[in-house]
Amino acid sequence: MPTTTNRVCCVIGLLWFAGGSRAVEWHSPDAPCRFRIQRGEGETYASPVGVFRLWTTDIAADAARIPIFSESGTPVPSQVLWTAEGEPAQVLFDSSGAEKAYYAYPGAPSGGQPVVGADTNSPPWQPEAGLILETRRHDGVPVESWDQCLKAWSRAGPVYGRSLAPRIFDGLHRHGPTENIFSCYKGWFEVPKPDAYVFATISTDASFLAVDGRLVAQWPGTHPLHKGRFGQFRGTIDLKAGRHFLEYYNAYGSAKANQPLVCVTAWQPGTNALMNIMPVEAFVPVAHYWVAGMDGAPVGVQTNSLSGATNAPTAHLPLKPCFEWNVLQHSIISRDRPDEGLVTMEFRARKTHGNTSFQWIFDDSSTGQGQKITNVFPRCGLRTVRLNLVANGRVVAALDQKARARPNWLQREDFLPDIFEKQKANLLTRDLALLPLDDLISLTRLATNYRDHELLARVAPLALARSGDFKPQELDLLLGLGLEMGTHPHRSYELSERLLSAIVAWKPAAANLDASDSKRLAETREKARLLLAALFIQCKDQPRDGLRMLEQIAAAQLGKDEQRWKTIFEGDAHLALGDVETAKKIYLTITDPPKREDTKAMIRRMARLDMARYFLDQKEYDEAERLLQEIEWEAPMERMSPDNGLLRVKLHRARQEAARALALCRRLLNVPSSDTAESLLLFQLAELCNEQNQREESEAAVKKLLTKHPYSEAAALAKEKWGDRVIPKK
Repeated sequence: MPTTTNRVCCVIGLLWFAGGSRAVEWHSPDAPCRFRIQRGEGETYASPVGVFRLWTTDIAADAARIPIFSESGTPVPSQVLWTAEGEPAQVLFDSSGAEKAYYAYPGAPSGGQPVVGADTNSPPWQPEAGLILETRRHDGVPVESWDQCLKAWSRAGPVYGRSLAPRIFDGLHRHGPTENIFSCYKGWFEVPKPDAYVFATISTDASFLAVDGRLVAQWPGTHPLHKGRFGQFRGTIDLKAGRHFLEYYNAYGSAKANQPLVCVTAWQPGTNALMNIMPVEAFVPVAHYWVAGMDGAPVGVQTNSLSGATNAPTAHLPLKPCFEWNVLQHSIISRDRPDEGLVTMEFRARKTHGNTSFQWIFDDSSTGQGQKITNVFPRCGLRTVRLNLVANGRVVAALDQKARARPNWLQREDFLPDIFEKQKANLLTRDLALLPLDDLISLTRLATNYRDHELLARVAPLALARSGDFKPQELDLLLGLGLEMGTHPHRSYELSERLLSAIVAWKPAAANLDASDSKRLAETREKARLLLAALFIQCKDQPRDGLRMLEQIAAAQLGKDEQRWKTIFEGDAHLALGDVETAKKIYLTITDPPKREDTKAMIRRMARLDMARYFLDQKEYDEAERLLQEIEWEAPMERMSPDNGLLRVKLHRARQEAARALALCRRLLNVPSSDTAESLLLFQLAELCNEQNQREESEAAVKKLLTKHPYSEAAALAKEKWGDRVIPKK
């Protein structure tokens, strides 16, 4: 009668082993686990080569192969096509036996060495089916001949990735950003009868095509696509019926020239055929397999028909949970900066027997439940995912796994509004205060780059709270947030001031910064002071504070445009203080002297003003702002102009920037102007003060309006709006 311990072990083994009811020998004693591999649904072709993917950390990046056995215990040759940290391994194996299932033993120390029953004298197995694409980094040196191509390929690197391609017809880099890329396609194709076959290469930059080791077609050098798009670069080769080996190389280095990546092979399969793209069906297919189950190493060594070793018991240890993942979508700033952006990934836990559930914990602080779940990561990179297996309300097993969040390289656009809105909606349901700092920084960069006001409003106070942990090269984010919070539509002037002040007061954690960081910090601080000065003068109506801030700026740390803005803000501050002559002198220092052709400039100015009025009427406020800024940038004296000023007041009010509109009215009323302009400014001042419950100043403005300009249109509007309350007593 079996003991209680043995019964428990047997039950555990049955629960965790998903390979069927029949026990199968354990063929690799050192392996911690094994996977049952079955042919995918719909696979009918008896291919000599099979492929499957494994999501496990037990495969070393330099593994040559994974021990694989048939159900009967026969060792099967294999080759690890690609493995990298945080990515699923792609494994090719000899499936010519056409068995229903195979067993893979990842993590065995013998992964790159012979295993029990293997033929140690046979050469490494090479798959004779499918089309394998490998890409490497290209040094950009033009390739002018077949010999140069082979030498350039041998020195190219690092390797971006390897995968099975359906055919040679690519316009995107499947393994990474489309920059300088050296691509190599190697695969097997079949021809039904002996004949003369024509092959052509169509590509951007150098390409070479060889069949059975013989160069057939080439298009060397650096070149765009169009001169060979009809297959002009071709060659002919006589082929026997049967299977042949094809190699195709492309050395692409024209990304900066805005020439798209193109790798295409065309052929004319026989004398009477037409030239066309070489189809998927021409290549010897690979059978696709999937992981149907898994179990842990046996407790002790069981009987192995190959080694002759016998021992008991044969029960299996319980496994940790296991899961798979795929990258679905991304929203990134650019492929040149693929580490910054949002990535949506799907995770799927393997089914287990019994009453168990799945609990997910991601390193970006999000959590979830269920066998399948999606998660939006705020930053690309190697992420840690924990899967807990829960039974009867408690965690009975757990797995921490590294998964690489990266762009989906086959997604053509880096930023698609529909995808981004879904990702953002997911993020906004979370407590973003729990994000790791790197995730918060990445999310802030994306929100700033695309000026997403909803996200900016959420991340700005969080970035301020953690600003002391920022690095010098990250302070530009606080600068961008300070600028955004002080403008439409946020109008969060206090938050803007605190963000900018945090930059000025920021101190490095380390005692010494390198020269680059010190320079960046100094420049960012002076820009922050400049923006603070603008905030004091234009938004908070504190011109003296603004002038003091401007005096603290080390102008040498500012760029040419920023130095010009500094001068403009100095003029604004003096104008707000009523020192009109000083303001005028300051503006004139950066205004070009009048020229005879200034008539044209005046016409351009009037045209821009008319266009600004039009955009304002159409509620296209950003365009109106741009045109007014162009006028004042070219001629800062226009900042004293009532035409520009009144239009700006109207713009600020339309954008609900009451504080800016009020400060501007007060500045412009210090400038002598026409009766019409002054009356309109007084009316605007009265309205703004009244709206902000500054009744005393509002009544003073109305009194001045009715006293100085009693017959103006503005006075009539004031009487109509406020009635007898505003009419001064005689």
